[in-house]
Amino acid sequence: MKKFSRVSSAIAALMIAAPAGAADLPVKSRPMYPPPPVVFSWTGLYIGAHVGGAWGTKEWTNTLNGAQFVDDWQHNINGYLGGLQVGVNYQFAKYFVIGGEAQFSWANLDGKNHCSIVGRDLNCSTKSDWLTTAALRFGFTNGDWLAYIKGGAAWVSDEHTFNQFAPNASISASNTRLGWMVGTGIEYAITRNWSAKIEYNYLDFGTETIRFPDLASVLLIQNLSDEVSIRQRIHLVKAGINYRFDLGKYPVVARY
Repeated sequence: MKKFSRVSSAIAALMIAAPAGAADLPVKSRPMYPPPPVVFSWTGLYIGAHVGGAWGTKEWTNTLNGAQFVDDWQHNINGYLGGLQVGVNYQFAKYFVIGGEAQFSWANLDGKNHCSIVGRDLNCSTKSDWLTTAALRFGFTNGDWLAYIKGGAAWVSDEHTFNQFAPNASISASNTRLGWMVGTGIEYAITRNWSAKIEYNYLDFGTETIRFPDLASVLLIQNLSDEVSIRQRIHLVKAGINYRFDLGKYPVVARY
């Protein structure tokens, strides 16, 4: 009986000691994986601002009644601009971005040159005080960098003026013109939400007939047409910055 009691006591002691001993055994740790990388995406809405410069040409053509006489004049315009833009991007197939963008620029573009009608010495001048564009964009990205092309419609507000020296007189006509534009640019993502860009645009407004009321009577030239055909082209170079809204679409977490 005593022998049985000793055996029972030994078994009980082993059962109590076993969990404590197991707690001291080394536990095999789970493998540690690095956090998944964050992949930048251009998808989303954005707003921004820009500044830049512009230059272009104005080609004027005027005729006497019956097209017996034709005068052609040309002068350059140049100056600076600044404004705002708003747009949207969608990134697909990893490397490609499509979207649309509208820009409005306050401008101070002007220029003038000597012109003459039937021997009369004049100055022909132009001033453009705002420009706007609405375009589609297509781009290629490698992550933080986006190279793109764009194309669409353009508008410009112009004031054209004839100045006569003797007798001293002037006459002006204003209009808003519609044309087309193409452009290219590069944009860099500085942070998750901010990016900077530089862009070139070519704007072509074709040829449009501008009416100068009473041009013949003001300049004292009989049979002078009060309609002047003006062809206009403008080049823009702009630097800008954009803020993209976080719509929950980026950053995109890569999956293994």
